[in-house]
Amino acid sequence: MRKVLLLFIGLIFNISLAQSPFMSSPPFVPGDKVLYYFDGSNCPLGDVSPDFKIIFKSYDCVEYEGKRWIRPLEQGTFLYRSLKFPENFSIEFTYIAFKDGGPFVRFGLYSKDKEPEILRGNLYIYDAGLLLAVEGHYDKVKFGVSPTPKDAGNLFGRGFSRNIEKGQIHTVQISYKNGKVKFYIDGKRKILKPVKFEKEIGGFGLFFKHMFVTDKSIAESPALITDIKISEYTGKESARPPLKVHKEKSINVPHIKKTPKKTIPSPSYVSSSPAVQEQEPRKIYKVKCIPSTGTGEAAVTTDYASAKMEAFARAKWDALEKALGTQVSVKSVVENFKLLDEVITKDVKGFIDNVKIVDEKNYGDSVAVTIKGCVYPEKAEKALSLISKNTAFNVLLITQDRNRITLDEMNPVTTDLINVLNEQGFEVYDFASQPGIDPYEIERAIASKRFITLRHLLSKSLAGATIVGKIVFLYQSKAGQNIGYGISSPFNVVNAQAQYYLLVRDKGRIRILASGSVSAKGTGMNDEFAKNKAMKALAPKLADDILQKIDRYLKAKRKVVTVIVEGIDSVSKNFDFKQQLQKLAWVKSVEDLGIGKFRVEYLEKPVYLANALESILGYKVEEFTPTKIKVSLK
Repeated sequence: MRKVLLLFIGLIFNISLAQSPFMSSPPFVPGDKVLYYFDGSNCPLGDVSPDFKIIFKSYDCVEYEGKRWIRPLEQGTFLYRSLKFPENFSIEFTYIAFKDGGPFVRFGLYSKDKEPEILRGNLYIYDAGLLLAVEGHYDKVKFGVSPTPKDAGNLFGRGFSRNIEKGQIHTVQISYKNGKVKFYIDGKRKILKPVKFEKEIGGFGLFFKHMFVTDKSIAESPALITDIKISEYTGKESARPPLKVHKEKSINVPHIKKTPKKTIPSPSYVSSSPAVQEQEPRKIYKVKCIPSTGTGEAAVTTDYASAKMEAFARAKWDALEKALGTQVSVKSVVENFKLLDEVITKDVKGFIDNVKIVDEKNYGDSVAVTIKGCVYPEKAEKALSLISKNTAFNVLLITQDRNRITLDEMNPVTTDLINVLNEQGFEVYDFASQPGIDPYEIERAIASKRFITLRHLLSKSLAGATIVGKIVFLYQSKAGQNIGYGISSPFNVVNAQAQYYLLVRDKGRIRILASGSVSAKGTGMNDEFAKNKAMKALAPKLADDILQKIDRYLKAKRKVVTVIVEGIDSVSKNFDFKQQLQKLAWVKSVEDLGIGKFRVEYLEKPVYLANALESILGYKVEEFTPTKIKVSLK
């Protein structure tokens, strides 16, 4: 018995001796000189950071577990930052990926020679030119490295994948030193590999994607990333500790709950507190902006916090209007400011910065908030164009009679074109009635096709499209003039030629969607009568030509949205609502799917349909997604 006991003790002792050298590896040591660090401090809640260039789609910063994170708002979001990497460096970042849709975030180092293509936004460029990449998923981490640039498939095909605990925040650490790369997950080393980069590193990118289809958008079930730190090994002892490793605390993945309030539901990790938004972000570089003050008020209907948020949103738009001097009030365009703020957050980032609440008044049944901020004109103009229902057109036609250029808002062509567009369900702004328009500037823009010079002017109307053109009069003959073979012309003959361009807003720019040229003749006892007849004959031809171009444009923008209406309990009410839907602009067709449910073929962004249901038909939006809108009677 004693022999057995001694043998057992010896065996345990030998095993412990044998295992001890291999049970642990040297800890991660970061570089001692920090080259770049993102912790979210310069990324206001619901906004973007100046650190990254958006190559594809969009993102914002959210609050989760007490930290500020980067969250993708659309599938395929790709951000990039140029950065000169030294010979020896370390990389650290923290991420979490939720379950639905299999989201992942890829951190990648791109070769310098691919940078021009990245900045141009070449198709699928996020998958090319990778020297090193890490993909953080819900249940695994993938790592790949190569001495020469590879596409993502080849890079990860030669790399490795490690399973990780689900539902946790994870820390990734990479050390590249003396031609060796060491990779750590949550403080534990997973790989040691010799590699020598043969291409210069141009910078790093962040790519976000869902692996499979789910009923939740990537904004509702994303992969988040924060605490991105790039450091250099200078040969000195590290003066900074590595990022805090998350390895024990289990985190419950948030589930999106439909809120009883009549607003768009937001993910539970997104803080909506104005107190957070009013924090002044750290400035990285200076961009010219316009200081502005705005005041907003809201009624306290459910709770004070919700009313304050609505007042805060109104105050931001009031500051924006004052900074740009817009002639159409934002408040007259759309009523649901929470819906509006959600749309702008997704589509336009940073149009107002350094926002601080300077005054707050509680009147019991209402709240008033005054804010100070700095408005960026170009982004603000884009924001204003987005909040219009986008059914509106500017009509801006000048006339050139010999050497005289004028802007006549009452000419037959303009009035007839406006009437035709109104009959088709479009809202039309006759821009000739606006003050401060120089017809010679319009003519120069048309002649050179440089419509960017009109951007600021057009932004004031909130229209989504503009018809700009000129009408030129050619005098062919006069009454009594010999027109050949001894025949005298009994009338004055004038030919009116219209040259036009159909302009639309596209990602903050003005794009020529279509162009055309039509002409018509007019006869009369004098030039003035002949001109008027030529313009009357020209008007329907021009309107028909433009509508054909618009129709082709709209067919390419077709979307299908399911509209659900609470409170419809009879066939007659169902039919009445269907008729109302069909009268809305951009609605191509409405299919009845049963009591209170409709399939709508829509030719613009679904959010404009939601806005129209509220601001025009008087319903309340209870739930909104790009494919479904649920409303109820107010």
